[in-house]
Amino acid sequence: MRKAILSLALAVAMMAALAACSGTVDPVGTYEATKMGDSSGEYSMDDAEQNGFFEISNALEIKSDGSATLTFTRTISPEAEKQMSAQDLATANRIYSLGTESGSGTWEMKGNEITISFPGSPWTGMVDDDTITFNYDGGSYTVFEKIK
Repeated sequence: MRKAILSLALAVAMMAALAACSGTVDPVGTYEATKMGDSSGEYSMDDAEQNGFFEISNALEIKSDGSATLTFTRTISPEAEKQMSAQDLATANRIYSLGTESGSGTWEMKGNEITISFPGSPWTGMVDDDTITFNYDGGSYTVFEKIK
């Protein structure tokens, strides 16, 4: 009887160890783009706003039901808007594609690799703790950090 209990306890311990080493990360949550880069260097999203002209927000929501939503918002900062005429503001809105765009898709995990199938092309990235790094053709990348 002791051997059976000991064998069962060892089997449970081995299964727990295998589950801990599986490397699968739960990516469910809301993320915000914090960095972008390519072969010429890396910059934070705050750097993109430092000129004071734009406010940029990239939010990625990964849901437990297997769906994902990306929302990209680019607006003219209130400070810059105060200094522009109505005509200049309308021109800037048209030229710089200001506003909010969003897309929805589905996601799947294989180990620490996540693939989100957005219309047009899938995004593949690596999940590491509370960050996801998406690499694109041409060597550019975007880092998203979990905010909730």
